[in-house]
Amino acid sequence: MLRGIVAFASALGLIASQAVVAPHQLSIPELVSFTGCKAEVIMDNTAPVFASYFTPDQGEGHPAIFIGTGPMPEPYADEKITYEMSEAVVMHEAAHCVHYQNGTNEYGRSEELAADRDSAGYMCSLGQNGAMIYHDLLVWAKNVFGYEGDPGHGTLEDRINAAFSAPACSPQPQQDRQDTHQS
Repeated sequence: MLRGIVAFASALGLIASQAVVAPHQLSIPELVSFTGCKAEVIMDNTAPVFASYFTPDQGEGHPAIFIGTGPMPEPYADEKITYEMSEAVVMHEAAHCVHYQNGTNEYGRSEELAADRDSAGYMCSLGQNGAMIYHDLLVWAKNVFGYEGDPGHGTLEDRINAAFSAPACSPQPQQDRQDTHQS
């Protein structure tokens, strides 16, 4: 349950019920595989994306990523995010998997910021402006949910700065970031 709450703070979005994420047409399992994550991908069309999470042990030592592909709950049912922002959620959870595979078995602020950074980096490696997409996801979460960050993940600005620190995203235009603190 705690991981689900943590995932809420990290994700805050909606993946369309289709398994394909635009614009590169990779399926969710293919996106996860692209990162190097070897966990089983389990899609749940009854849970919204903010319920997505990585677990190092779903039983018998097998890691898994659970990705919510269901609708947003009330009162947020009409709130929509882009495919790219939902992809950031998938990549964030896949980053946790890769970190676990590489020996990081702790969760906390520094691990979450590293997952933010790596999520943006994976998207940049696919030819997208991952840092700006991550920025847009977090600003969307602020505008819709009032999300300002949390102790387990860092402040909104910490998380956005982590995304912009992704080496794979350099140099990427930062475009207009002043909306970080504006609704």
